[in-house]
Amino acid sequence: MIEKLPEQILQGLEQNLYQLSLFTVLTLPDIGGAIDSGSSENNGKRYKKWFKKYARPKFNHFSRKTFSADTCWKIRCSLLHQGISKHDFLDLEYPENFYSPGIFGDEKESLKIDIDSFCRKMVDAFYDWIEDVGNTDRFKKDAQNIANISKAVFKFNE
Repeated sequence: MIEKLPEQILQGLEQNLYQLSLFTVLTLPDIGGAIDSGSSENNGKRYKKWFKKYARPKFNHFSRKTFSADTCWKIRCSLLHQGISKHDFLDLEYPENFYSPGIFGDEKESLKIDIDSFCRKMVDAFYDWIEDVGNTDRFKKDAQNIANISKAVFKFNE
């Protein structure tokens, strides 16, 4: 069941449902981090830990600075909780005139994300995580609790 989520993110990209794919892909580190930690750590802490291990290596191979876990966390919070793409506390951690497929900036105060590339890299990171932890007891136990949504029916707390 857990594989349905990244598959549907990719299907969303194919259907030009970029907002849906972006919002959903930003939750993958939450899911992975929750399973990895057993939900005992602070949500932001486990999100960033998962991002650093699995997603960060997918970005910025040509720069000394990187698209950080903290920046991704702030973007996630800004978009998912408020639906906004501008935030006062967003301290972007990349150099001016920096470009890498998926993430690039043209000014110190702005960040542009190629949604297709970003989502595909995050999905790749999620698949890497599944390959890494998929045979562990914790994964087998907790992955069974991932929401199973089929057609237009969702049973909560099943």
